[in-house]
Amino acid sequence: MLGDGLAGVAADVTRPSEVIRLFETAADESGRIDILINNAGLVIKKRLAETTDEDYERAFAVNARAPFLTMREASRRIEDGGRIVNVVTSILAFTIPHHSVYAGSKGAVEHFSKALAKELGQRGVTVNCVAPGPLDTPFYYPVETDESIAGAKSRSIGNRLAEIQDVVPLIGFLLPARERLDHCANGSRERRHGVGRAPGAQLLKADVQERVPCVRLTNTGHA
Repeated sequence: MLGDGLAGVAADVTRPSEVIRLFETAADESGRIDILINNAGLVIKKRLAETTDEDYERAFAVNARAPFLTMREASRRIEDGGRIVNVVTSILAFTIPHHSVYAGSKGAVEHFSKALAKELGQRGVTVNCVAPGPLDTPFYYPVETDESIAGAKSRSIGNRLAEIQDVVPLIGFLLPARERLDHCANGSRERRHGVGRAPGAQLLKADVQERVPCVRLTNTGHA
């Protein structure tokens, strides 16, 4: 158990059968699916010319295929008024070199989200993206150098990396109390990170490894 009313389920969310099992387990435990948060992430930081076929396949499996599969299953099972939040990346709006495959694979999720927001909007289901900038977590450092970290800090307010607590309120905004669910944004992109749970709602968090964030909200029109 992860805490009061929470349980963990191990699953490889790049595999359709595992995604179905994940949703079935969650539904069996709670009787319903209200919230999906896609938090998986895999960074490939290389020049495009040096990116291997394996790099490409790994990045798109985790960053694009997994969210596609979980969103597809959620669209079939989620309750009316439910919430889907996908964690993408701030470099979809701020282009930097050596992240072509990472940004490309996360960019697919933004477009999945925009389309699904319109497809599910009539049911009161919202679909949004949180686009993380660099955060001070173990996820960020393995592919970075002192120089790139200093550069990231110089572009941020306060000359620092963001913290998890900077991001959590944004996810919370997208996942308000059930009596206020109809006031959420839909089909938008933000920048931050976290998890949230409406009272009595089933939270389904598809997480391959820690993925964190920085902030921005871009409304795409379906409110």
